[in-house]
This record gives sequence, C-alpha cells and structure tokens, in this order.
Amino acid sequence: MLRISRLLRQCGALGLEAVLLVPTALRRRTNGDASPVRRSIIALGRLLLGTVSIVLAGFLLLTFARGALYGFFDSGPYDDSWGGPTLAGAWLTHFLLSLVFQAAILLALAGIGGLGRNISAPLRLGETSWWAWPLTVLIGTLTVLLVIGWARQI
Repeated sequence: MLRISRLLRQCGALGLEAVLLVPTALRRRTNGDASPVRRSIIALGRLLLGTVSIVLAGFLLLTFARGALYGFFDSGPYDDSWGGPTLAGAWLTHFLLSLVFQAAILLALAGIGGLGRNISAPLRLGETSWWAWPLTVLIGTLTVLLVIGWARQI
C-alpha cells in the first residue's frame, strides 16, 4: 500500500514539493557537482513545474465539479446537452467524460513529477536528460498560454 506522501510525490505533489525544493536546492551541498547558479536554475525549473501542477490540480477539481456534480450546476433544459434530453442521461454522460479527463490529468501530474525529478538529478549527483529542459520550458509556455486563453474567455 502506497503512503499518501509517496502518492503525492508521484503526482508532482500538486506543486508543493517544487515550492519546498527552492530553498533546499539553494542550500544543498553536493560533491561540488552543482554550482549555486545551477542549483538556482533547477529550483526555478521545479517551481515552474510546481505551478503547472497547481493549474492542473485546479482543472482536476473543475472536471470533478462539472462532471460528478453536473446536475447541481446546470438546471436544464437538457435537450442539447450531451446525454440529454433527460437530467439522468446528461449527468451520467458528463460524469463518465469527467473520469476520462481526470485520469488524463493524473497521468500528466505523474509525468510532471517525473520530469521534475529528472531536471533536479544533478542535485543527487545524477544527469539530466537532454530533452528535460526544453520540455519543461514548453510545458510552462503552454500553461501560460492556456491560462491567458482561459482568462480571456471568462
């Protein structure tokens, strides 16, 4: 049985692990392998991934609210809703679709947690993969664009 702390770490810890890593990465001493500048860059990369994890956790809560609690948010009519024309059909369809999105978000969170461990490998005297930093920057940029687009539609 997985402990809760390990499960949160596997899912990127919803950004908390990255936020806590910033001061420890700046203080941590390795065998001279990571300079203070490199540790700072790693900490900022982990902070970026933590922020992305927090955004994804928000979407996880949103998909739960809009799927599992659909009937409380939409008062009808359900003629044009997915699964309509009845409340039961629309609610069931939205719930099942939300499960798919929630699973995808949890997989993304686990992937971001692994990416964060990859970019911080020099702190543990390991090596970072060549693709980890470009992917971190790409994920951060896409998240910023997603949040800006989401905010403009509201």
